[in-house]
Amino acid sequence: MDFVAVDVETANRDKSSICQIGWTVVRNGTISSSDALLIDPETYFDPFFVSIHGITEDAVRGSPKFADVKQKFHELMNNLPVISYGLFDKAAFDLANNADVDTPFVTNSNWINGQKIVRRAWPEHFKNAWRLSFVASTLSLDLQAHDAGSDARVLAEVILLASEKLEMSFGELVARAEQPVTLKKSTKKPYYQSLRMQGNSNGPLSGQNICFTGSLGISRREAAELVNGLGAAISTGVTKKTTILVIGTQNSPMITDGKSSKHKRAEDLIHDGCGIEILDENQFLQVLGYRK
Repeated sequence: MDFVAVDVETANRDKSSICQIGWTVVRNGTISSSDALLIDPETYFDPFFVSIHGITEDAVRGSPKFADVKQKFHELMNNLPVISYGLFDKAAFDLANNADVDTPFVTNSNWINGQKIVRRAWPEHFKNAWRLSFVASTLSLDLQAHDAGSDARVLAEVILLASEKLEMSFGELVARAEQPVTLKKSTKKPYYQSLRMQGNSNGPLSGQNICFTGSLGISRREAAELVNGLGAAISTGVTKKTTILVIGTQNSPMITDGKSSKHKRAEDLIHDGCGIEILDENQFLQVLGYRK
């Protein structure tokens, strides 16, 4: 899972007046970098906007102008899928680039509205209200609202959480975002049951019931199909029937004390006498003799 989450703040109502850019890069399902940069918009600062984000004309004095950094962001954002929370940021980049919203700043990669993913991952919470501050509070994420760096990082964390909750690859999340918020029961199966598979008696892993947690170096679908082809059953949660729990990189805001809820559940069941083996992803792939 690779993408870049971006966010901007503007000096006034003109979307081209970018005064801060925040960005977070995700590689292989893990946040690899996160930063923010003040920009001199070469225009006036509306007091109302200053009251929201706290960035003043004095604060950006001496900072680079958008023209000074646009090549850097153009290269970054045209080599990875781009996610922002809503499409205000897309218009801001387009207008700051050449004052023409019909000439997109990003042309070589997808620009994705993260709000759509959030609403579909947690319709029970965000179907009708989905401000980023509300999302962060509900999911217990640390957000400094209207700081572009914090907004971008929290957005990236939310997308990783959505992938874990729905057990979808990045491509599946994007496809799901274009469907109705609430799917009919008959259309949920390809998404919500795709990683729940029956085992068979014809493979070396026959009798094993495997569950995955955390971000994996390969997609969960690929991992599930790999072991299911060897005879194992795949479950989406840890139960008394689980025999192996495979732990991914665990880079998730839902992790507490270094362990996911599935990991903790497995340890509780082991304490109660269940025979669950806990393997990290590398150990598991070594057992299978898998090579990327």
